[in-house]
Formats: sequence, structure tokens, C-alpha cells
Amino acid sequence: MSKRSDIHRIANELRKRFPPAFKVKVRIKPMKAYWEWCNIFGTDEAWEHFLLVIDANAEFRWQRDALIHGWAHMLAWSHLHDANPDWHGHDEAWGVWYAKVYQFVMYDREAAKLKDGP
Repeated sequence: MSKRSDIHRIANELRKRFPPAFKVKVRIKPMKAYWEWCNIFGTDEAWEHFLLVIDANAEFRWQRDALIHGWAHMLAWSHLHDANPDWHGHDEAWGVWYAKVYQFVMYDREAAKLKDGP
């Protein structure tokens, strides 16, 4: 199994266990400047989806960590969207979500054998 399909499998598990307020699109593609990028898209009237882009050239463990990091952002932003849609930091809410998502991905998933990669 490829690392790309492993990341998408983990993302599908996260969608079920920790669904953000909006649809999530996960893309794995070569990136030059970062190994992870996450943002929210939509209009001023309504947000539509999150986009998480992960570097295809990164090792599996970095891709997995990028998925955990980005997913925590999406969960933290889900409750902040009415208050401050431009907020993108690492506050207490992000830290709590990061810990919960990390615990699930690294220890609680039935597919824990994937944590070390293909």
C-alpha cells in the first residue's frame, strides 16, 4: 500500500471520529516551501470546505504529522468561524484538538500498524 493511500485512509477515519464543521479535502502533491498547508474556503456569506495539502515528497511520518496538525486546525477553526474567520494560530483549542487527534491516530485506531508507514 502506498503512503498516499495510507494518509487518505487515516483521513477517512478522522472524518468519522472527528468531523469538522465543513467538508474536508485532503490533497497530496509536491510542495516547494512547506510540507503542510491548511485553509478554509468559501464566500463571505458561507464557508464551504477545508483544504489540507500535504507534501507528496515528505516521508510518511511527516505526512502523518502534517495530517494531525492540519486536522487540529480544522477542528479549532470549526468553533471559531463565527467569532474570527481570519484566526490561524495555535491557541489552547488547537492544542487540545491536536492532543485528541494525535492520541487517536497514534494509539487508538484499529489500523495502528500504519503509524510507522508502509
